[in-house]
Amino acid sequence: MIWRGEKIKDLIKGKNITYSKLAHDINVTRPTINAWIKGKIPKGAHILAICKYFNLDPNELFLVNHTDLITIPQHRMRRTAKQTEETNKLSHELVSEYLSIFRNYDKSQLLQIFRDQNLSDDNAKELANSLRKLVSLDDNTPINYKQTFKLLQKLGVFAIFRKFPNEIKSYAFNCDISKKRVIFINNTTNILDLIFPILHEVIHSIKDKANNSQDYSIEEEKFCDKVASYIQFPDSYINLIYANIKNVRNVSQQVNILKQFSSQKGHVGYGVIQRIKEIEPKFKLDISAADINLRKEFETIGEIIFESTDPRIFVNILRLLSPLFVDLLLEQLDILGSRKIGELLDIGNSLDAKSVKDELVMLSKERS
Repeated sequence: MIWRGEKIKDLIKGKNITYSKLAHDINVTRPTINAWIKGKIPKGAHILAICKYFNLDPNELFLVNHTDLITIPQHRMRRTAKQTEETNKLSHELVSEYLSIFRNYDKSQLLQIFRDQNLSDDNAKELANSLRKLVSLDDNTPINYKQTFKLLQKLGVFAIFRKFPNEIKSYAFNCDISKKRVIFINNTTNILDLIFPILHEVIHSIKDKANNSQDYSIEEEKFCDKVASYIQFPDSYINLIYANIKNVRNVSQQVNILKQFSSQKGHVGYGVIQRIKEIEPKFKLDISAADINLRKEFETIGEIIFESTDPRIFVNILRLLSPLFVDLLLEQLDILGSRKIGELLDIGNSLDAKSVKDELVMLSKERS
């Protein structure tokens, strides 16, 4: 059951009284009324007092069925893994933990929408180029993981970092929470493996929802793959790499050249090979072993976020990668306890949740 705090606001308006009048009549403070409206669940005695005052059933203050407030489309799983009823249930349970804070967040989401349903290669490139321009990328530069998160911010899509249950074999998935568009990101994912799936999911996220079925569509998946690939690897960059390796006859040297590009720019080589095949279909180069070794040079996104036990460093990294979600938390600090913040940020034993809340409170004061 979900607490419907905003219902109190409607009841106050319908009875034509003030917040202070209600607070006085049921013997609480006005800030307490505000906290209830924003999502803090009252004690049982206070719920009964509210119901007696407005002559209503307690069930009217709770939302029993909230499935219409959460939408999780079919999403890409790792390798050959398949979505099942069990994985769908676990995904929904994970997302449901965030429902109350998104329902209480009344700022409008400045979301850009892609409405063109022509899933052609030309449209994929055009969309990719427009999205690359949002983060000021030149034609020769692949997008890195920091710029990928910057793109989410520019598009108005929230990023939430969590360690997924083992059964949810995804790097990331998109969803709607109370009409806000969110991408959940698996903390255990190496940042080299994270860029493409986030880009893939963000294309799903910004598609016009009026025409975006939750059913799996091969055509739409291929289109999102194309756009994600063009965002990550622009044509000029692919041509540059191909020009450096096409006349090199030694396979090991080709692999080493590609690995140097990959290491410097922060991406795996597999996607580059797939793009080169668009130029030269007969081109073959096994980069799998090199990619495995390359991943060892880079961290998981969770290791980056929790690189320090200093709460200030943690908050600053989170602000860099997920500023929209941090803003959402700052707006609701008065009703979020340390324990809840720890759960929402998936802190576990990595950091002290109270210290993290204290840092968020300080940040909120600096902004006000």
